[in-house]
Amino acid sequence: MIIPKLHAVLIAQLFLTLCFSISAFTSPNQHCEKNNVYFIFVKNVEGFNSTDPCRLTDQELSPEMLNILNSIGKLNQKLADFLNLTVDELLDYGYGHSKVSVVFEANAFGPIASSARKYNGIKIGTFPDWTGKDFNESVYVHELTHYVALTASPKLAAIIPELNETSLFSETFADAAALAITGLVFSQSSEMPKCLGKLRYIADLQSYNYPTGYFDVFFGARRMGKCCEYLETEMPNDRHVKSVCSTHRQYFSSGMPSFSRQTFNPDHFIEKPDQYDRHQIGIPINAFLNELSKELGKDLKALFSMPLLATSAVGPKHTFICVIKETPNYPVTVQASSFLDVFKEIRKSLSPKERLLFDKQWEKHQMSKGMKIAEFDLQGSARAKAIKAFKQNFKNEIGPFIRSHPCIGFVGNPSYKNGICKITCNEI
Repeated sequence: MIIPKLHAVLIAQLFLTLCFSISAFTSPNQHCEKNNVYFIFVKNVEGFNSTDPCRLTDQELSPEMLNILNSIGKLNQKLADFLNLTVDELLDYGYGHSKVSVVFEANAFGPIASSARKYNGIKIGTFPDWTGKDFNESVYVHELTHYVALTASPKLAAIIPELNETSLFSETFADAAALAITGLVFSQSSEMPKCLGKLRYIADLQSYNYPTGYFDVFFGARRMGKCCEYLETEMPNDRHVKSVCSTHRQYFSSGMPSFSRQTFNPDHFIEKPDQYDRHQIGIPINAFLNELSKELGKDLKALFSMPLLATSAVGPKHTFICVIKETPNYPVTVQASSFLDVFKEIRKSLSPKERLLFDKQWEKHQMSKGMKIAEFDLQGSARAKAIKAFKQNFKNEIGPFIRSHPCIGFVGNPSYKNGICKITCNEI
């Protein structure tokens, strides 16, 4: 029996039904309604049962969870303000409600292991002994921003989902929102003491002239290792230190590549992007924005968010010639935007005097190197759009030649018969 393809929303609801039972689809209580939360699930945490707090009565709801709900509501509102939307507009994903679903899940790394998924909401990492007293607000805003960019409500500026597919924008944007709203990209808390709460931060000196090792995929692990060396001497009996540091040793028991002190070269990123950490690669951009914002006396909403929202998602035209087995060369024209367009919009919004400060900080943080990555992203984004358009055009063909073509049903599949159905698109 062939199961019909389900609409994405139905798939999400099916997933939630399996995880949280049918009771999760009753209406949330007044506190969750007020704070735009659809459900909360606490997983693998000592002392918490599986009951969704959004389905509890006022008498059943703990003071700690009520504080969590109110904090989430305030952060939802602040992100909406940052993006010039109402909360209902921010969280309108076509479910028939404007709410976010949140899972607090215990793991060995605590809030470091947090994530967002397009239809499944936000997961915030905690430790098994989490009391519900507080949570890492910077991490929540970071993940909520990912969620908003992935689900793209109808009122969200089109430039955000357009750029969110690129390597430079996604983590940079989530960090910028967290920095604007909480003042940090990873906040300290009782769960993450001392240097564990400073694994990622923004400082004025960070630039693309930093060593390559600062941006590679092992940088965070190296920094955590150094932090553990210190904490295991200073706080040897702390449960969270033990959890993070023992797990870190297990993960990296075979060692890591040494820190490369060679100055970062964007050409190497373009050649081998998988060797770089997407969080680290955007840090100089937020350092640039943060320092410029202080020099100009403008908050990050005025300096970054408003120009971002004003940037057109309809970029310049790119024409590709696309080919698949035994088909003639097929021209495809698409339009794509670049992260560089956002900085052009920022500079355009400034006075002549302010532009001098912009240029000074641009040079200090070596932003031209970062924009070389943005150009690489633009080419990749345009090519991906061209391939998608070619696939659709190919499927829409109804001539006898196409109906008998060996790639019908396999178009774009690089694994089919040694890749004979792989699409190649080259810009002209």
